[in-house]
Amino acid sequence: MANNITFADKVALNENPSVADINKAKATDMNEIKKVVNETILNMLFGVGTNTWNASNTYSKDEVVIYDYLLYFNLTGNNTTTPPDEDTTNWERFSILEDE
Repeated sequence: MANNITFADKVALNENPSVADINKAKATDMNEIKKVVNETILNMLFGVGTNTWNASNTYSKDEVVIYDYLLYFNLTGNNTTTPPDEDTTNWERFSILEDE
């Protein structure tokens, strides 16, 4: 049976002054892990692992994109240069794993 690392283990490791900083789990490390997990799951479920939102692209209603490691559905078919996380009129967010 494998040993699982818990949140308490991560906190204890990060607070231990005898552990070198390079061996500590940082927020950027955790976000990179979440990015890979989200993109892998989204690609497996929806086939959108590489469909990253781009301000110059045109999107149809119900089209799915990834922006900032999160999944967004186009609600209206309207396209603006406003990123999906700032345009709740045209985009709805969904994610398997949430960012901190």
